[in-house]
Amino acid sequence: MRTLTTILLLFTTALMLCAQEVRLRRVGMEQGLPQSYVNQICQDSLGYMWFGTQDGLARFDGRKINVYRHRQGDSSSLPTSNISSLYLTNDGALCAGTGDGFCLYQTRSGSWKRISSGSVPAAKVRSRQRIVLDSGVNITYTDSRGRSWIGTSSIGLYVIDPSRKGAIWFGTSEPLERKLACNDIWALHEDSNRNMWVGMNGGGVAVIKDDRVRTIFRHDPHDQSTLSSDVVRCFFEDNIGSVWIGTYGGGVCQYDPYANVVGLLRPSKLNLGFNDDFARGMAQGPDGSVYIGLRTGIIRS
Repeated sequence: MRTLTTILLLFTTALMLCAQEVRLRRVGMEQGLPQSYVNQICQDSLGYMWFGTQDGLARFDGRKINVYRHRQGDSSSLPTSNISSLYLTNDGALCAGTGDGFCLYQTRSGSWKRISSGSVPAAKVRSRQRIVLDSGVNITYTDSRGRSWIGTSSIGLYVIDPSRKGAIWFGTSEPLERKLACNDIWALHEDSNRNMWVGMNGGGVAVIKDDRVRTIFRHDPHDQSTLSSDVVRCFFEDNIGSVWIGTYGGGVCQYDPYANVVGLLRPSKLNLGFNDDFARGMAQGPDGSVYIGLRTGIIRS
């Protein structure tokens, strides 16, 4: 009976993936995207999808795209057109980071308010954004319990709990329950079951629960059901509890919590005009559509 249930779950997952592939659409410059190299994706409190590119910021309402760029001599425009970070603040405001500082979107006027480096607001709790703070810190993340997770570029991951003294470390030289395959952390995500997903630059994925590494996903070139690449850039959890894993060079993997299967989505093989498999950001729109940002455009399911 257990074998039959597993087969049915695998079959259902396969049908879901096939159905998603049929409905995939490309969003590129021909649809109004200012530039095809997508750095960040974010959904604001009103449901609009925002795509940060190297040549402007695009707002998508499901039908049309409005583009925001830097305008010389206009202080209400973006500081520069190259968007490096994009996230919601605790107050629900959209904050954009550029090569020349941060700014907040003013909803009523449709303009941008520039802010000083010392006044940059914190990201909303459980932010999925990769925010580079300095040369040694790649990403910060606040989980549902108020703990701060800090992923570094060379010394692993550490967790700061306000209710405790000191920090918990995870890295290549730590004991087995806190051991990671790589010290260069690129992505963090807390799922709906309070598991912390850790994406590494060459070390695959580690899943941490109760401050212990419980699961490890790595790429095996001889097994198509494994992670497609050990270089992990971003995570996203959809509304049915599946965790999507965006990789550099391997496209997107999907972890199904019911079938425990990693499915593959290779944009370069979809015949939609993509020529790369480098996922840079993912988000879900109010209609359930999933948006995947690549170096050559956006996939919309």
